[in-house]
Amino acid sequence: MKTRLSYMGLALFSFILGLLIVVFFSNYYFIRGVLGDLLIVVFTYSLIKSFYQVDSKLLSFIVILAFFMVEGFQYLNLIKYIGLSENKIAKIVLGATFDPIDLLFYLLGGLLVYYIDIKLIDSEQKKINNI
Repeated sequence: MKTRLSYMGLALFSFILGLLIVVFFSNYYFIRGVLGDLLIVVFTYSLIKSFYQVDSKLLSFIVILAFFMVEGFQYLNLIKYIGLSENKIAKIVLGATFDPIDLLFYLLGGLLVYYIDIKLIDSEQKKINNI
């Protein structure tokens, strides 16, 4: 249970940090776009781990792959072809512009959260079990 709370805490932290970036740094491409991409991967991974017991490597791979697919949809301009180019929610979820740099930061986000999981959260759980 304590481990799930760690994941929930990480999800909440990354969500709040993401909101702060949107509110205060929306005019700064690097901070909003790039760090936002990294944080959304951390948030998604942590949220899933909060509720489901999933292998960390597998989940990292799936989350990174999912965001790569979203970026691929942007490259293909899928939002236009399905008739949602004027829909604000669809633009937020699917995005509107392909940027290959996003792929790098999705990957970095996945590796970062995997590292946090293995080094910090997993080692915390092992300490609890050994007590």
